Amino acid sequence: MDVSADIHFDCWTFRRQPRALSRDGVRVRLQDQPLHVLEELLNAPGELVTREHLIARLWPKRIVEFDAALNAAVRRLRATLGDEAETPRYIETVPRQGYRFIGTVRPWRETPVVAVAVKPAIASLTPAPASSSPSPQRASQIMRAGIAIAVAAVVGVGIAAAWPWYTPASRPVGAETVLSSEAMSRAKFFTQRRHPGDLERATKEYERALSLDPNLARAWAGLASVHWFEIGEGLQPREANLPKVRDAAQRALSLDPRLVEAHIRLAGYLCATGQRAASVERYERAVAIEPDNSLVLSILAGLTADEGRWDEAIAFQRRAVAAEPLSLAAAENLAEFLFLAGRIEDAKMQFAKVLELDPTQPNQINAFAEILEGRYEQALRIVETWPEGGTRDHSLALIYHGLGRDEEASERLQGLKAAKTWDNNIRVAEVYAHWGQIEEAFRWLQKSPEGLQPLLFASPFLKPLHEDARWAHVVRVAQAGPQK
Repeated sequence: MDVSADIHFDCWTFRRQPRALSRDGVRVRLQDQPLHVLEELLNAPGELVTREHLIARLWPKRIVEFDAALNAAVRRLRATLGDEAETPRYIETVPRQGYRFIGTVRPWRETPVVAVAVKPAIASLTPAPASSSPSPQRASQIMRAGIAIAVAAVVGVGIAAAWPWYTPASRPVGAETVLSSEAMSRAKFFTQRRHPGDLERATKEYERALSLDPNLARAWAGLASVHWFEIGEGLQPREANLPKVRDAAQRALSLDPRLVEAHIRLAGYLCATGQRAASVERYERAVAIEPDNSLVLSILAGLTADEGRWDEAIAFQRRAVAAEPLSLAAAENLAEFLFLAGRIEDAKMQFAKVLELDPTQPNQINAFAEILEGRYEQALRIVETWPEGGTRDHSLALIYHGLGRDEEASERLQGLKAAKTWDNNIRVAEVYAHWGQIEEAFRWLQKSPEGLQPLLFASPFLKPLHEDARWAHVVRVAQAGPQK
């Protein structure tokens, strides 16, 4: 084998100079020792590579506990590849001797279909490891937050505007491949941007890609995401769309069992239907397959934020942004977490980066900061530029009341009540709480307790409720999650 060539196996590519591993063209984070182990195994595919050889190459001076270090490096490599020692797909253990690479390898074949956006190296951070398992209660809380407008499981972090593509060698690069790639790129762009009508546009593009290739697993996963977002944005009824989420995700996984997006959407379906243990199991599979996936990292950020561990949540979300620098939702999530953690100026600076990706995004961070400081005229100047909809109604209901324009505030509140998003009740409660109408605020919080989660309660607009005895009960209900 040409020792200077890059090596491809399934969706993975190992690059020697500099040493790196990528999946579908997107670089994954992996320490140097596991990468070095992989290189030695790929240099002799199908052959036994002894432990002594690996130790001599990795630790020539033998100044560490090299047996334990080698075991740890192999475990980390297997976790990244989603491999298992008992039923190996890539790395076979030869007891007391060493390891053998049993996957099918070949030199990398360049394809001129679509430019690949390479994931940058992720800075070393200190939150709980991505492989840690959340409790069923925590997993059941992955829904869209009220004031936190971009919680990962609903908003869809990890869907970048550009999409990496790889065409198997057995399939020629022809007109249909180019057309399906174009459709997928457009679909991902519309799914990420989510202006009015974008989810419908994304659906049409995914369907166009599937008309060219019915076995395109990523298109099925994308459809699962679109159906999920349609529920969260109130565009389709929950009862009608949840089966669509399930069916599209299952179809994607039947074609590619390692597709993280599909695992996450299926976990969301299971959570939403009260199957919490199954949801956690599905989510853990996604973590094991690709712990540095932006969607996985964002969900971990949401889970730690639910527990009030803001420094860890922000650290996870920074890693998610680094993993998908073109993801609008990832950048917006980070701004929201900073805001909810009380780091207002940091949140403003982060939202400036959101506006670089999409200048049309309503600047809720600046508007909320002005409202909380009682600077309603300044807030109004920000909000007046936004398009009509629930987001504008929510902010104007707060602003007009502060300006003494109560009739206009009530009109906006009525518009907000008519919205059908999952977070609608919490946003109405925020308005009532800010107005000082505590009874009405609690009434709206209790309308659909299955749609609440602890992250919602970090909203500064709900602080007037914290001293009421009912507050602890509402939080407990949210922590319990949907029941079955």
